[in-house]
Amino acid sequence: MKKIISWVLCILMLLPLAISCSKRGGSDEKDTTVVTTEGDPALVADVPDVDMGEKTFTIVTDNWWGNILCINDDFSAEMITGDLVQDEQFKSLQVVKERFNCFLSEANFSGPTESVTKIRADYQAGDKTYDIYLTRGMYWQALTQEGLLHNLRSDSIEYLDFDKPWWDSKSAKEMSVLGKLYCVAGDVSLQDEYFTSCMVFNKKLFEDYKLDDPYQMVKDNNWTFETFHGLAKQLSEDVDNNGAWDENDKYGLLYQRDMLNAMVMASGITYVQKDREDKLTLSINSKQSVDVIGAAMDVLYDNCSLQVMNLPNYVVLRDKMFQNNQALFSFFYMKSLESLRKMETDFGILPVPKYSADQTEWYSEVSAWSSGYIALPVQNQGENLTWTCIFLEALGCERHKMVLPTYYDKLLTGIVARDGESYAMLEIIFNNRRYDLGASCNFGSLTELIYLTMTNSREISSYLGGRSILAKREINEFMEKIAKVE
Repeated sequence: MKKIISWVLCILMLLPLAISCSKRGGSDEKDTTVVTTEGDPALVADVPDVDMGEKTFTIVTDNWWGNILCINDDFSAEMITGDLVQDEQFKSLQVVKERFNCFLSEANFSGPTESVTKIRADYQAGDKTYDIYLTRGMYWQALTQEGLLHNLRSDSIEYLDFDKPWWDSKSAKEMSVLGKLYCVAGDVSLQDEYFTSCMVFNKKLFEDYKLDDPYQMVKDNNWTFETFHGLAKQLSEDVDNNGAWDENDKYGLLYQRDMLNAMVMASGITYVQKDREDKLTLSINSKQSVDVIGAAMDVLYDNCSLQVMNLPNYVVLRDKMFQNNQALFSFFYMKSLESLRKMETDFGILPVPKYSADQTEWYSEVSAWSSGYIALPVQNQGENLTWTCIFLEALGCERHKMVLPTYYDKLLTGIVARDGESYAMLEIIFNNRRYDLGASCNFGSLTELIYLTMTNSREISSYLGGRSILAKREINEFMEKIAKVE
């Protein structure tokens, strides 16, 4: 039996199944290129072979909160350790270092606020300590408005080709303003993969309660807020009969506050819209948005749902409860799926549900707080800037060929190979990722809407109305400042 299982797993790994990923090249809104579990060795970055004379590039990273969720590990490996992904990250970096006779040093700080402070201080002191900045989603705009980050679409930026498959063309399109781009996601880092939203479900509980197949709901375009809520309500039990809903009971859904934002994004709602001139206007304050947010709250505030962030050590607790078969569904970012590798009960993966069946597209939120973007400090100039671009383009290419396939192999083999239908779900999730510039900039602190879930507040209209005036002003000020900087 063990031999049969091993043989089946090997066959699964070799099947020509692929995950479509929005981190694909081209300027079209809908990507058609796929990422398979094998990299294309023919891909080569179109950059000159320059001897950089043992140049050391310094990249700024951070470990937000210092917890297991937000630790950056894209550049931490210093040797082969046996971790498949980190080993490929190490080897891909070695290829680039040897090609150009250069090195990479990581300046890792405790959080994004400290990173911003360090880059600003470096500029003010007239130093050129930092060459590359891996910024968290919400922390690039302050530096941009101060003119401290390069416009990646300016003439001074050579060799960065965002039409190449190792850059995420969707992030380049959605994160631009007034035709300018100051940060972009790409295969240099896995942070945008790690912080893509998804749902997981307990297959045993689905069988025990004889519930309809959620995969079929996705295929039938009926995986909506309503059907999701209907399923979640089937599992709600005060196990210890103490009259208090806590970590000892069973639930239809475990979630943290971020899920509200993921459900809003999944509905097609965005915080801002852009016109043909790449100008921003506030859009989250519409009646449609209020209706969508209200419908999401109907799910999240039901007794069948548990807001785990109200409990101590919530990340560990959520994982423990889900593995103990105490929840039908749980909200996750891809990074957190690693905690489920040893789960005995089979589980499946799903996209965050749509608002309604009338919606033609799927959307997967990329966290505005935690995802990583490549940016270049403005004090990086001249030949050093050119070399930095060459380095990043080449590293992105090598990691596209080496790291990304290994990441998917690890994800698929370690988690999804137990459930072949999850392949198709991952295709939907990764091929429809959304980067919301408005959420990333947090105009008017509107994205703090998610904090309403901590108290089950439904003050949607008053919240949006009270902050929209400030948000509109901040949007206009942001565009005015962007217009003045390169």
